[in-house]
Amino acid sequence: VLDGDEILYVAKRESPDPLRLTVEVGRRLPAHCTALGKAILGFRPAAETRRLFGRRKQLRRFTPDTITDPRELIEHLEGILRTGVAVDREELVPGLRCLAAPVLDFTGYAVAAISISAPAVTLSEERVAELRPMLMEAAGEISKALGGPGDPRRPAR
Repeated sequence: VLDGDEILYVAKRESPDPLRLTVEVGRRLPAHCTALGKAILGFRPAAETRRLFGRRKQLRRFTPDTITDPRELIEHLEGILRTGVAVDREELVPGLRCLAAPVLDFTGYAVAAISISAPAVTLSEERVAELRPMLMEAAGEISKALGGPGDPRRPAR
């Protein structure tokens, strides 16, 4: 879930793979450079995102791939609206990639997100394309249970 300009992990499921990411429930990470954060921000009111990031001259850089320009981040979020998913391409941690989809409530806005994180060597662009429909379906089922749309590209706003 989004808490200010951070993501707060409220649940997790560990991968059975021997090489995996471990994030503790209760952990906070910056929203601007995580797939979870970008999935939520992309499906929140634009004014909220501008309030959180628009006044800053620069966002914190974690890797060479981190988006640090607030205007570039806002433009990036517009693309997420079209595709329905966000991807972290080693923006927070080198060697780590993540794919996330928003969970929408009855207003059509994101209240949470779900994700798949993996080492970059195992989460290639091809693998992202394979996992995208399954992740969107899972997020859609949760969204429907909250009265939201099943497909984030068709919000119930």
